[in-house]
Amino acid sequence: MGKKILFIIVILLAVIIFTFIYFFNSKPTDTTAILVKPEVIAQKKQLEKLTPDSLLIQIDKKHCLAPEYAPQDLVGVLSYGISANSSFRLRKIAMPELVEMVTAAQKEGIELKVISAYRSYADQQRIYSSWVAQLGAKEASRQSAPPGCSQHELGTAVDFNELNDSFANTPTGIWLSKNAWQFGWVISYPLNSENITGYVYEPWHYRYIGKVNAKELEESGLILSKFLDTKNNL
Repeated sequence: MGKKILFIIVILLAVIIFTFIYFFNSKPTDTTAILVKPEVIAQKKQLEKLTPDSLLIQIDKKHCLAPEYAPQDLVGVLSYGISANSSFRLRKIAMPELVEMVTAAQKEGIELKVISAYRSYADQQRIYSSWVAQLGAKEASRQSAPPGCSQHELGTAVDFNELNDSFANTPTGIWLSKNAWQFGWVISYPLNSENITGYVYEPWHYRYIGKVNAKELEESGLILSKFLDTKNNL
């Protein structure tokens, strides 16, 4: 009887040892791959984090630029044959499509004028302080961005022709609203979006995000602010 029990014990130990060796030397299963997947995704997102130089960086009252930030590829707008103040500058990456858009508009009898372009942190601080002095902080925050929080500081935002709501109903305003996205330019603060953007309607303010991105935005039905939130994982 003792020998029989000993034999059974030996057999069980052999089975256990064989099973251990088999699984130790086998390749990782799909379950192992699934377990490491979240870490891989997290690393990927970190690597793809957008920088201030990205055309899709989110800039609003909650997401602002450092005071020392300045685009490194600023060029004079006037030097590209576009109607603008001689001091106005934009990022070089935005200029080809701006020229293309201005040219296309001219062919249809539409004249696009740049009346505001890149602003430094100091420029925006001066402008915002002026609004606060005129209207008080609460109302000023609806009309203008605090320093560091303005799209103009990116060097890819433009105000066209006139700073007036009536601009939306002019031939130029109508042309822009229908065609600008085809050239990579999109309206930042559309009608009835203040509860999302934090700013009043600005039919004159457009930002360059590139043709591919603008097409995706147009097809999504989102406003720019929501579109950028998705791109920045906010």
